[in-house]
Amino acid sequence: MGLVDQLIEKAGIATNPGTLNPVHGRTIVCDNYYTSMKLAKHLYDKYKWTIIGTMVPTEKKSPADQDVPFAKLSKGAMRKLNRGWCREACIEMKSPDGARYYIQHTTWKDKKQVTWLNTHRVKKSEGYSVKRYVKGQKERVKFSAPEVHKDYSQYMNGVDRNDRDSRDYSTTIRTTRYYLRISFWALDCVLHAMYQVVRCLAEQEVVDKEWEWKRYLSSNGGRTRFQIDVALALMSHGINLEWKDRDGPRPTFMRQTAWVPCNCQECYFCINGLTEGIMDKKKRKADKAAVVYKCGKKRKMIKCPKIGGDRCDLNMKSVQYCRMCYRDRPSTETKNEKRKACRLSKLGCPLCKVPICKSCWPTYEHNI
Repeated sequence: MGLVDQLIEKAGIATNPGTLNPVHGRTIVCDNYYTSMKLAKHLYDKYKWTIIGTMVPTEKKSPADQDVPFAKLSKGAMRKLNRGWCREACIEMKSPDGARYYIQHTTWKDKKQVTWLNTHRVKKSEGYSVKRYVKGQKERVKFSAPEVHKDYSQYMNGVDRNDRDSRDYSTTIRTTRYYLRISFWALDCVLHAMYQVVRCLAEQEVVDKEWEWKRYLSSNGGRTRFQIDVALALMSHGINLEWKDRDGPRPTFMRQTAWVPCNCQECYFCINGLTEGIMDKKKRKADKAAVVYKCGKKRKMIKCPKIGGDRCDLNMKSVQYCRMCYRDRPSTETKNEKRKACRLSKLGCPLCKVPICKSCWPTYEHNI
């Protein structure tokens, strides 16, 4: 537990600011990676802090290992138990200063077995329920649940949102260097915390209503806009650190030739007047003329200006049977018999890309 003490002392949250008086009453909410009996006892004995955390149910261990009372249920037991089944057990502990407290262990069956370790509010769960979707039913069904589920869901929500935000707006790259992955993870957490602070300040209208932070509240790209603005600010700050003398040589990572035209008014070069003008946009394709065929059908965009005139060469490797002749053959004939009776041609409709013989062309109806 020495590492836990070091982290708490470095964070400066063990004592009140400006004093050496310890801070009591804090509650740590964690997932199954950190939760254990040793951690729960250590936090309360030394700091008077409580803990709420999930645990991975395992097989029964030796009592000397400070094991929890409920072990992993077998597959047969899981099939027999109804959804919402719950058991709770608590043990009375005594801290070095003589204070008494309780550690509660809870096991509950949802779709899977879920277990919690809790020293925050230890009491018997009564009347609490949750709603879950059940296969074959349109509306959610109520199931009984322990009250520690309510506390864990309420306070662990921030961690879940952080994980979701890091997944949707991750800054990481694929690499085998573990320290880079840790750095990117820390950057994702910082960006999420910054965004939540900005949202809070914008919602409370700390400054004028016309403040530019208002645009980050939009659910349609507000989070993306925030990350882009942060990236532009970081890049501008980095360029200022490396390129202090504008009249001097440019840094090696910067373009050494003429500036690329840009008029975004957001990047470092536009804000400082280094670039001007607008880059040439892609030329828009001209609208093609509309054609009305003899059959009365109309096609707005045509592929060839020769439609409505003579046949054109389809650039086929060999002559093929006329499709109009094929359609006019009786249905009693087989495919091979129809093809042998058809005329051959390398010319046809440039729009439909089908060969049509000379005699069938005046009556040909385009396949649109």
